[in-house]
Amino acid sequence: MVKPGREFVPVGDVNIPEGKVQGYGLESILNTESQIIRSHDLIGRVVYAMGAYTLYPDLRATPATGAELQNMAATSFLGDLLVKVIPGSNTLEVYYRNKDPNIAAQTTNKLVELVRDKHIEVFGESKSPMMADQVSEYGKRLNEAMAKLSDFKDKNQITNIQDQFFFIIGNRTNTEGMLKVEESKLEEIQKRLTFLKMHERNIVPDLYTDTTRGKLTDLLAQETRLLGVYKDHSRPVRNVRKELETVRAELYRYEAEKKQSGEFVTLEADLNGQQLKIANVKKSISDLDAQLADLSRKGGELNKMEREISILQTNYDLYTKRYEEALLSEEMDRKKITNLHILEAAAVPVTPVRANLKRIVGIGLFAAFALSFGFAFAAEYMPQHFTTPEAVTRHLKLPVLVAISYKK
Repeated sequence: MVKPGREFVPVGDVNIPEGKVQGYGLESILNTESQIIRSHDLIGRVVYAMGAYTLYPDLRATPATGAELQNMAATSFLGDLLVKVIPGSNTLEVYYRNKDPNIAAQTTNKLVELVRDKHIEVFGESKSPMMADQVSEYGKRLNEAMAKLSDFKDKNQITNIQDQFFFIIGNRTNTEGMLKVEESKLEEIQKRLTFLKMHERNIVPDLYTDTTRGKLTDLLAQETRLLGVYKDHSRPVRNVRKELETVRAELYRYEAEKKQSGEFVTLEADLNGQQLKIANVKKSISDLDAQLADLSRKGGELNKMEREISILQTNYDLYTKRYEEALLSEEMDRKKITNLHILEAAAVPVTPVRANLKRIVGIGLFAAFALSFGFAFAAEYMPQHFTTPEAVTRHLKLPVLVAISYKK
């Protein structure tokens, strides 16, 4: 019985799914084992083990010796050997014909015994050295890739690139909010300055304002003196009070203009400071964008390194597993554990194998009648006369004087 086992799995290909035989069907496997059994090398070993004269005593009458004798015995052996595939199963039947039934049974069992050795030679080539080299190579490349990744993280101060990425995005979002607030303040300052420019007045000197205040003080003193002499509604008092109102209105106007002039100067200073602040915020945003771009580039390199490490790790694990399987396979070969199993050993037949005479005679008679009727039928329908002048000349060696066509 032949089982599709490890021998028919291409070990060198790590992408073949575990337990799946690719490229070999059961029929192909049985045919392969059949060819191994019928191989000239294996037959030669059986002949050598059993002895050419033991298998075929008639060879003693030939002058052949050595390799020639072995080849003659092997050729005769192949003629007496039959390997039969049992349809619908994974079993093979091996038949060997010999005049001596004991020799036939012993030879068949010896053949089956040596088939294991030949099978191991065909499929049991040493695979572990190749696998060991591949495991070592992938292990070396994996360590180099991991060291390269570690150096890259240390050089660029990367701990968790995703957290760093979100941290920078958060800072940028906050900075953008700050920029909007500062731009809003700048807009208010610009609007106020525009309003002041539209109502711009002459700037009043402080000295002129102080003189007006002195004049106001003198008028107040004069009002007090007049009230000591005149009544409250007298003309002199009313004139002084009218002049007081004029001076007060003028002083109020001067004070407002002075205050407005100071606010203009302050707003211009605030405007410059606000513009500088906005420029700094925009620079911070630009720096954060540069950090994001740099981090994105580093992230791409980091992802590439991690993907490479993942592929190397997968290949390393697969080749390590294949290496262990190769070692196990070689150990099984040393112990001659194969996918071949003997269901029944050859035994000495109780009765000799005789030909089925009835079947042979029946087939012969049928073939004879078929051939006879076939030849008679062909002869009946073949032309018995000459059909062309050329045929007459060719067969009779006579010239044709005239030819008249004939129609029924």
